[in-house]
Amino acid sequence: MENNYIEIDLDNEESPNRSLQSPLSSKNTNLETTTHEIRRKVRAVLKENIQVSHIVILQNVLMLMENYAYVHSWMKGIVTKMLFLKRNMKVKEVFAPDWNNLEDEALLEIEV
Repeated sequence: MENNYIEIDLDNEESPNRSLQSPLSSKNTNLETTTHEIRRKVRAVLKENIQVSHIVILQNVLMLMENYAYVHSWMKGIVTKMLFLKRNMKVKEVFAPDWNNLEDEALLEIEV
């Protein structure tokens, strides 16, 4: 039995609309299998993946900014409390909070 299909090189720019495997007869008019269509689909998938990765990166950046804003406001509150205590309670020395456990309050040594 004779093979009626010929192979078409995908990198062949001379025939972008020919089928990947087209029969010698003109029965195959399915545009889904043309190299042009295949390239278009590949570009669409790549573009979609790039857009998705950009969205993920933007979400990560926004999350980091929110975390920074939270930590910044938390530290600002701690510093404000320490300055208030130092001015009003004659605090001799102020120790930094435990960085491993951010919920700990700053330790204060108050003059007696």
